[in-house]
Amino acid sequence: MPRNKPRPTQVSTWKRAAALVIVTRGEFGTKARERQCLLSQIPISHHKIAIDSAGGREQGRAVYYDGNRLRWANRRMHTANVVFGEVLYEPGGVCGPRVQRDFELVILHSGECQVSLGKLLRTLRVGAVYLFLPGGQEHFRFSADKETHHSYCSIRPAFMPRGFQQRLRRAPFSVPCSEVFRLLLEAVFKLRTPRHTATGTLIEQLGLCVFAEFLNASLPNDAESGRDPAVRAFLHHVEDHFGHEKCLQGAHAAAGISRNALIYKFREEMGTTPGRYLWRFRTERAAAMLVETGHTTAEIAYRCGFRNPFHFSRLARQRYGQSPRGLRRQAWSNGAVSGPQAGAVPGFGEERGQTRPGSL
Repeated sequence: MPRNKPRPTQVSTWKRAAALVIVTRGEFGTKARERQCLLSQIPISHHKIAIDSAGGREQGRAVYYDGNRLRWANRRMHTANVVFGEVLYEPGGVCGPRVQRDFELVILHSGECQVSLGKLLRTLRVGAVYLFLPGGQEHFRFSADKETHHSYCSIRPAFMPRGFQQRLRRAPFSVPCSEVFRLLLEAVFKLRTPRHTATGTLIEQLGLCVFAEFLNASLPNDAESGRDPAVRAFLHHVEDHFGHEKCLQGAHAAAGISRNALIYKFREEMGTTPGRYLWRFRTERAAAMLVETGHTTAEIAYRCGFRNPFHFSRLARQRYGQSPRGLRRQAWSNGAVSGPQAGAVPGFGEERGQTRPGSL
């Protein structure tokens, strides 16, 4: 009986090429969990690479990567105005000396770096975002004994809004890297090379968002910096729990001082009592929901912590001079709401006519 002939190798599903370094899940940047995979042994499915990542051992199943889990030696997304990059330097790597031409933010993910700024020597550390301004003399020297992985975002001065430029020139050299900053970088590198105008616009707007987040973290909130801790705790609790029935009691507890002491401090800083602040906050949030959602007046009233729809209606008339139904009708018919803006929720310092802190 003739033996079955071996099936021919499907060479069309394989690529023979150079090696890639793949980083397995949960151990980004750790050499112990790196695998060097020859593409001659990796099936290709469009833009996805099929490999096994269970501890670096073959387990008989493939996990598909779309590029975000690869350890890139050099990754770049750019337009004519904005550049995002991710670079891995080998031990002893250098960059410069050079003259910075853009506004640039740099964040270290691993390793170390020292940068000479003219005659000033700075050390860059993991977990912080660093700002470099146009015209600066720079010379980067990376760790001599380990790899250094960092990302950056640079924006041409002609594209950077004038207001941003003025604030950036007054901003500190570094701020802690926030979760928002990391999410913005992650969003950029999920994109592919721009093939449409919309993609390029998205990259540029994300670049501006990254610098806005740097300013948000670096420029102290004017009201927050001088705010009494008890008042600040009360305000934060109200913002997070204004729809709860016992929000006021919880906010008093969060303040951590006696009720009378809180009322005294609150009057000094906010010009009103804690209870009145809460009801104004609820009224303005409810007015915003009237304009921005299709919920009924009753639904909005209960979601915002009012005892009943009539209570909301009474406070809305006091605040805006008309009923909730009238507010919605006016906003939906011509986009305008009389009195204070319906979506404007009282923030820190607004009770006394100050601008909202952190606004750009």
